[in-house]
Amino acid sequence: MAHGTTLVIGAEGGIGQALTAALRREGRAVFGTSRRGASTGLLHLDLADIPPDFAAPADVRVAYLCAAVTATDQCRKNPAGTSRVNVHGTLRLAERLARVGAFVVFPSTNMVFDGSVAHRRADDARCPQSEYGRQKALAEEGLLAMGGQAAVVRLTKVLTPGMGLFANWSAGLKAGQAIAPFANMPMAPIPLDLVVRAMLDIGDRRAGGVWQISASRDVSYAEAALRLASFLGAPTQLVQPVPWREAAPDLEHVPEYTSLDASRLAEVLGLAAPDPLEALDNAYGAYA
Repeated sequence: MAHGTTLVIGAEGGIGQALTAALRREGRAVFGTSRRGASTGLLHLDLADIPPDFAAPADVRVAYLCAAVTATDQCRKNPAGTSRVNVHGTLRLAERLARVGAFVVFPSTNMVFDGSVAHRRADDARCPQSEYGRQKALAEEGLLAMGGQAAVVRLTKVLTPGMGLFANWSAGLKAGQAIAPFANMPMAPIPLDLVVRAMLDIGDRRAGGVWQISASRDVSYAEAALRLASFLGAPTQLVQPVPWREAAPDLEHVPEYTSLDASRLAEVLGLAAPDPLEALDNAYGAYA
């Protein structure tokens, strides 16, 4: 297969960095961008202020739009500023790329839904309850209006290396200190390598529309913490769950479920939804 050149927008982020590394391991021509002008080997691009003369490298066949403001609290406090990146800049750049024949792959989120139902279908109506979810929903709408030129890849909780939360839990448990995970906050954790494999396959196939990557079910943060304690051989009594409303009453929205229906992924790409506890165990290996 002739792959052409691949462009990774936001190549310093968790997903963008992993995509770039995987493409380079396969010997593909890949360019990455960063809003940090001093980043060696990366093109400078800030989605909040795309230069009129910005031009993608020649022969870009696939572009992964991984740059975004993902901090939900930042989106809530500064909706206008974050929308410049997550909606307006994203769609402006996608349109430019599509005009030169590039296929656009856009990582989105389960937060385009309200979380009232488990295993949300890809064709369910979007119903976001947070500013971040609303921004992602607007970007999805604009990208899907491009027809076969774009794919939206909705993700649940991606387990990236060195996650601060797990690292803090691990350090506390190893020191014999109690940790206080949220008792009633769900996640459907998925491995980063599954996300990368799926996104590369979607880009290679130029397979448009909505894709969803999710664990097979939700688990609570408390269950994840208990699993870590067991994995480390720490006393489970050190895991002392608390209701999120007590510990973080300012959170904009906490869903009842985060899991998505990932049947298209299994049927077309042969990638099954992982068991959430197995996904966590793989991530916890870094803290053993």
